[in-house]
Amino acid sequence: DNSPNIPIWIAGGSDLGAADSTATLRLLSNGNLELRNGSYNSLVWQSSTSRRGAASAALDDSGNFALRNATRSDIWSTFDNPTDTIVPSQNFTRNHVLRNGIYSFRLSNSTGNLTLLWNESIFYYNSGLNSSATVNWTSPSLTISPIGIITLSDLHLSGPLSSAYSSDYADATIVLRFVKLDNDGNLRIYSFGKGSGSKTVTWSAVSDQCRVFGYCGNLGICGYNETGPVCSCP
Repeated sequence: DNSPNIPIWIAGGSDLGAADSTATLRLLSNGNLELRNGSYNSLVWQSSTSRRGAASAALDDSGNFALRNATRSDIWSTFDNPTDTIVPSQNFTRNHVLRNGIYSFRLSNSTGNLTLLWNESIFYYNSGLNSSATVNWTSPSLTISPIGIITLSDLHLSGPLSSAYSSDYADATIVLRFVKLDNDGNLRIYSFGKGSGSKTVTWSAVSDQCRVFGYCGNLGICGYNETGPVCSCP
């Protein structure tokens, strides 16, 4: 079986402990979606949508899991509450944030730049468009296209502008591409090809992993050996 089995959303984010094997996911009559451990009936995660008219839950072909009211309008969705991953057809705006541990990714309100932060305080990546266009950003949004391009859009733009390309751009053998904020603080595009059985990194925001702030802790020294970055004591 070569199915990728790749998580694209995690209930409550990556900071919470995993539910046990007896866990249950229930849509309550008050409209709240709850994930509870069966052993102690302890609450692992909830959607906090009680009394908002949620009548059903559905998973779309796009990968979006949504709670909908009686008229089939979304009142909550995983696309609007992302954890650490963006998939094609998902619209990532300045109101959204990806988190993984102490690291976060968001769009700059004023410039539309892609930004990576450590502890919500230190910017260690702040990259704009590969374009000379001057844009008065009011509502920047980011998408990853199925062919492997990160694009930025805004109401003031006539069309989306390309920001980054995967190394396998437009390769027809790729069945899934996605953007993920990894726990090492780097933002990457991953590709999953037909019959490969594994995902491959095809773009990294920070090309030198040692430039990710705090990668080796408060006092560690980051260096490289033949296999990749290594941390050591001073």
